[in-house]
Parts: sequence; structure tokens; C-alpha cells
Amino acid sequence: MKKLLQLSMLAALGVASLSGDVKAGAATAAGALCRPLTSGSYIAGTVSFTNTGSTGITVSCPIPMDNVALGSTVTFRVSANDASTTDGFTCIPYVHNENGTAIDDAGPRTSAFSLTGLITLGGTGSGWTANVPGNVNTNMYAVQCYVPGNFSSINTVRAESP
Repeated sequence: MKKLLQLSMLAALGVASLSGDVKAGAATAAGALCRPLTSGSYIAGTVSFTNTGSTGITVSCPIPMDNVALGSTVTFRVSANDASTTDGFTCIPYVHNENGTAIDDAGPRTSAFSLTGLITLGGTGSGWTANVPGNVNTNMYAVQCYVPGNFSSINTVRAESP
């Protein structure tokens, strides 16, 4: 019985380790960390942030970095589900230093208003990057997004070195 318990613990630890980010110099955060900057109806569940209202709201999604230096160029990616046929996502990634001073942003990316379903803004090779001085591990990363209504959601936000 003791061996069986040990094996089940090892299996559980193996599954837990698979859920981590496999690329060094990268962090992916669940949309559940997003918080509204404007009023609206929403659900911040265990995985995603969902706009339950009929109109869009603006949110800020932090990307926690635990003492990780991403280098002088940082690429961003947002995975979302667009449930609106009349509105799209617009997202802008921001980088701040440890004092809260804005260093750079990667400029806005917008999805097509008519596009529905799973969408990805940015990603490796997309050119959606911010430039930061040096290779420091104290920068803070966040993505601000306009989330359309009708149960549209942000699934993940990611920052990585290209």
C-alpha cells in the first residue's frame, strides 16, 4: 500500500510538472488574473476572464515573473475566445520597471470584428514586441485588453524572449 501511495504521488507530481512553462525565459498567465479597468459584468474563473455583459470592457492582465530576465526584446501573445460578431479584441502589452515607470509598450493588436471563436494575437515571429534596456529580472509585464461582450474571454497572456 505504501508503494502504491508513493507511485500515485509521483504520477501526480509528474502531471503537475507538465503544466509549467517549458520555454526558459517565458511566462504564461491565466486570464483569471485579469481585472477590469472599466465597469461591466464579468467572471474571473479559475482559468479565464469572461465578459458576461453585452458591451465591451477594458481589463489589465498581469504576467507574473518570478525573478526571470527576458532579455532586451520581449514578445507577447494573447489567447482569447471572441463571442461577439460586432466587436473585436484590442490589446496593448506594457513593460514597467521596478519603480512602476513605463519602459515600453508593444503597440495595439486588434482582431477582426467579424472573427469569432478562438483567436491568438501576437506570438513568436509576429513582431509584437517591446524593447527594454538591459536584461533585468525586475521588470513587470502586463497586457491591457478591450474585451468584447457576449461571453468573450481571455484564456492566457504570455511574455517571452523571442
